[in-house]
Amino acid sequence: MKELVLWDRAGGRPAGSWYLQSGADQTTTLHVADERNAYALADLPTLARLTGLRLRVLFAADTALTNPYTLYVVRESRAGPAARAFAQWAMNVARPRILSLRLPDGTPAFGSRPGDCTALGLP
Repeated sequence: MKELVLWDRAGGRPAGSWYLQSGADQTTTLHVADERNAYALADLPTLARLTGLRLRVLFAADTALTNPYTLYVVRESRAGPAARAFAQWAMNVARPRILSLRLPDGTPAFGSRPGDCTALGLP
């Protein structure tokens, strides 16, 4: 979906036999792109953990490529207590671990957005 949004912004849509939608996960898509000397849109941590590919990063750190992750807790849910516990774990344990991940060259695999996170309504 993100790629199609970028194509729309560029004023066109891919068409013809040169364009292939893999319909697969990012790892498989990157392998297909490598085999066909093509390009693929993927996150850096996925590319970094794969070995033996000839692919090279063309663009990174462009705001058009931002892919934010958001966690919402529905307060009216019967699973409210479990959801709040999960959100608390996500904020206090998982988030710092994710933000500490590094690519092979030492650069951060993920970054926090300006303004950081707000844990509204969490104990």
